[in-house]
Amino acid sequence: MTEAQGTTETAAKKPWYKKLWIWGIVLAVLVVGGIGNLATGDEREAAQINATPTPAATEPPEPTEPTEAAEEPVPEPEPTVDEDARSAAFEQAIRDAFGGQEYSEVFASDPTLWYGWISGVRTQGSNGYVTLQVGSGSPDRDDLGERAADALPRLLPAEATADIDWIIVEDASGVVIAQSRTH
Repeated sequence: MTEAQGTTETAAKKPWYKKLWIWGIVLAVLVVGGIGNLATGDEREAAQINATPTPAATEPPEPTEPTEAAEEPVPEPEPTVDEDARSAAFEQAIRDAFGGQEYSEVFASDPTLWYGWISGVRTQGSNGYVTLQVGSGSPDRDDLGERAADALPRLLPAEATADIDWIIVEDASGVVIAQSRTH
C-alpha cells in the first residue's frame, strides 16, 4: 500500500454524524422513548402541578364588610335513578318477551337462539346492556350478538325502553358485539 492510498482511505471515511445508520438508531430511540412517555405519562410533572397551591386557594378572602346571608334559591336535587330497579325492569321485559322462560330453559331446548345465551342484563345511563355467555373466539359470537341487537328493540314494549336509547350486546368479557337504537 502506498502512501497516497493510505491518505485517501482516511480522507474518505465519513464522520459519525454523517453516517446514516447512526441517525437510524437515534431516531429509533426517540420514537421508542416518545411512545413510552405517552403510555406512562410524566407522573413527576403531574404531581408538581397538583401539589403547587395557588395563593388564592390558600388564603381565605377577607370580608370588607359584614354581609347578611342572602337567601339564594336552592337548586332542586336531581332525581336519583335506581339502576338496580331499572336493570331488573329491563331484564323482566326481556323475559316477558319470551313468555317468562329462563335463559337456561331456552338454551337447553334450542342453543341456536340468542336468548338462551344471555348471562346478564343491566342498565347504565341511557344504555341497556345485554351480556351473552360467549367468548371472543366463539364462531357464533358475532351472529348471536347481531341477532340479539336486531331483535331486542322490536321485541320489547315501548314502556320498557322509554328511558333507554341504545341496547348494547356484549360478550362474556365485556367487549361490544353489536348495538342498536331503541327509538
